[in-house]
Amino acid sequence: MLREHTVIHICPMLNPDGVLHGNGRCDALGKDLNRTWDNPDARKQPAIAALKRFLVKVDLYIDLHAHSGVMGGFVFANLPSSSRPLCGAVARVPVFFFPRVLAASGRKFGLNAIQFDETTGKAGCSRRALADLLPATHCYTVEVSYHCPLVAGAKGPPFTELSSVEAASRSDEISCSLSSRVDALT
Repeated sequence: MLREHTVIHICPMLNPDGVLHGNGRCDALGKDLNRTWDNPDARKQPAIAALKRFLVKVDLYIDLHAHSGVMGGFVFANLPSSSRPLCGAVARVPVFFFPRVLAASGRKFGLNAIQFDETTGKAGCSRRALADLLPATHCYTVEVSYHCPLVAGAKGPPFTELSSVEAASRSDEISCSLSSRVDALT
């Protein structure tokens, strides 16, 4: 099983000061923390700087975000390129593997919702900065709407407390699915 051979670290929130002031994107100083990963100031963005130092060897990095303007869920991935050679077990896992497992886990994500993005506007985000720092790591950003899923291409029912509990209950299914597919690759 994946959980028997994997160490999982979860950092629940990097922006408690901003959230305390009602802003999920910017910190208390008004700085968008998801654009400081390429060069965080340890005094002004201590959480980003500390986490970046902590992540010295990881095989998979997933950054979770809520999105205020897009319905449903989608995955941002870095473009596979020869400038980022993957090594070890990660090299045998194609970049589409995690998005495919996510898509198979439920109706909220589809393979058509994968976006390969390396625009300059996102250069400071964690997915991009960590891919440069840790070339042997698959890095993804998973975005989910604050509001509702897409169902058959249309706006679905609003997310509720109950739908969140239902989604959390599926996490074990996702873990088992991921585990069996990784075991098949190794």
